[in-house]
Amino acid sequence: MNQLKGVGPKFCQTISKLGIKRVIDLLLFRPIRYEDRTDLKEIIDLKLNEQALVQGKIVRARVVYGKKRSLEVTVRDQSGELIIKLFNFSKYQQESFSPDLYLSAFGRAIMVGKRLMFIHPIYSFSKARPERPEQRLTPIYRLTKGINQSRIARLVRTTLKENVSNIDPDLLKKVQKIHSPQTIDKAEEARSGIAFQELCAFYISIARQRELSANEKSVRIKRYVEMEDKMMAELPFILTSDQTRCIQEIFRDLKEPKPMSRLLQGDVGSGKTLVSALIALSFAKANSQVAVMAPTEILAQQHYTNFSSWFEPLGIEVACLSSQTPNKKALEIKKALLESRIDVLIGTHALIQESVEFSTLGLVIIDEQHKFGVHQRARLLSKGLYPHQLVMTATPIPRTLLMTWYQGIDVSTIKSVPSGRKPIRTHTVSLENRTRLIEEIKKAVNQENQVYWVCPLIENNDGLDAIATHELMDELTTKLRHCTLAELNGKMSSHEKNQVMLDFKQGNIDVLICTTIIEVGVDVPNASNIVIENSERFGLAQLHQLRGRVGRGTKPSRCFLTFKPGLNDIARRRLNAMRESQDGFKLAEQDLELRGPGELTGTRQSGELNFRVADLDNDFSLVPKAIEKAKYLLSEQEKYGDEINTLLQVWLPKPSSSFS
Repeated sequence: MNQLKGVGPKFCQTISKLGIKRVIDLLLFRPIRYEDRTDLKEIIDLKLNEQALVQGKIVRARVVYGKKRSLEVTVRDQSGELIIKLFNFSKYQQESFSPDLYLSAFGRAIMVGKRLMFIHPIYSFSKARPERPEQRLTPIYRLTKGINQSRIARLVRTTLKENVSNIDPDLLKKVQKIHSPQTIDKAEEARSGIAFQELCAFYISIARQRELSANEKSVRIKRYVEMEDKMMAELPFILTSDQTRCIQEIFRDLKEPKPMSRLLQGDVGSGKTLVSALIALSFAKANSQVAVMAPTEILAQQHYTNFSSWFEPLGIEVACLSSQTPNKKALEIKKALLESRIDVLIGTHALIQESVEFSTLGLVIIDEQHKFGVHQRARLLSKGLYPHQLVMTATPIPRTLLMTWYQGIDVSTIKSVPSGRKPIRTHTVSLENRTRLIEEIKKAVNQENQVYWVCPLIENNDGLDAIATHELMDELTTKLRHCTLAELNGKMSSHEKNQVMLDFKQGNIDVLICTTIIEVGVDVPNASNIVIENSERFGLAQLHQLRGRVGRGTKPSRCFLTFKPGLNDIARRRLNAMRESQDGFKLAEQDLELRGPGELTGTRQSGELNFRVADLDNDFSLVPKAIEKAKYLLSEQEKYGDEINTLLQVWLPKPSSSFS
């Protein structure tokens, strides 16, 4: 990058925050949207609150002193006059608005009193009457502090003119179209073509990684059935047929000398944790360490409680590490881990710290895998010599996604749930019926049932029309006077969160007012009612996860989904689906249909796959074609080796690649 004209080391450092480290990164930095700044209108034809371009002669410019100092520039065309108003301006800007110059200004027309104005428009000057602009859309880019739109746009234009000799001509044509399109359709056509290339590169890399891992040597693990039987004999239930089958599938992989990469998916409460524990058991008995990473401290602590109760009677040492672990205790754990005195280490993101070193890491278990980025998972795997990997999710993945997006990983599925699980009655409740809902909860508490009450926010937000935990706490303190209430949210300290959950588990709290922090893993058998506020704001997968917090004991359970009147069609269909089904796999298929794949895989929010142009929601139909193309190129590597290497170098460069 720093060989570009006008680009120095400091700017390189700033722009790298946008993921731009090479010239090709800049060219593939696609606009987030476009504006039509060619819609030239006469001043008399301007419509209020609509953006447009006007061109006219500067009549006068003056500084006005009111509540706030401002610069007012009067522009006139043959139809009328318009005021350009700037609140932030320099002396140089003030002097540049010289009468008799022509001004082109793009802005949003507003009426202030009886005067038509553009406030802080985009503008340019010319000495002669400007020609009508060429029909081109203006790209709008994502920014970071220290970079503005004009700097990015200027840099892209310069680069396209001067530094593109080594870029594939077909890719270059498409790149030019996304940065300077004539129409939205032409921009989208070019973007889709570039996205196809990126997806091809992605699937080629997956195939190559799979090929490489097939040549890596991992420890073979023997199954300790007698130890499993000893552990299960102490538990009040037996394995389901699905759990048994999944264990067999996993051990079939573990007999191979190459590292296992398997996804264990199962509905809420299907018993994935127990399956993973039985796998970990054999590793521990083979003196091969196990790492279990969970996305939240609450879930990590719960895993620690379960694994400890199951393993310690068998002489297997379990420890838990998180960012909240006291320094002295953390140092003791790390020392014991390196000396092989800990068999199973459970924790949060703290496990990927450089200071955490395993002696003989053989198995990595990642719970709720979509909550972690690719690089986080890779860092944990790098702490062992080709360890086996078992990733788990309680958000069932639709078959379509498994066949396309999750290439390169084997899948085991638990569909059945342990016997004794009670069905959960689901009710949709308009906020107009809130008083009746509160009465129902009051009755439930009087019958010694505990309640989760979930809010989408911690504090009120003027921009979001949704209830917050603080607000609900105030309301219910008044309306549920004889109930014990407590609040749980992500802003609380680790100690506070653990204490609240412990009190709730022990039955000291009747109603737990919380955020979606309780979405995964939390297990309180006596909690048989859950209220989810503003349920129209959640996707089906998340609603199903939250509903799965109840129905874990012997009592009949209920889920109340509150909503604001006036639901749109998608929200109505979503809530009806929740009321009619408790099958997580069926709901996942409906979620895919209603919300798109980006939401289900977590790529829409987290960008975890770091795609620069491809977008799973828009480009899902390209995936099968990209897989087919990737397979074809790889089957003819001798013929297409250069094309494959170019694709990988453009889209998936090695971290050591220099700025060029």
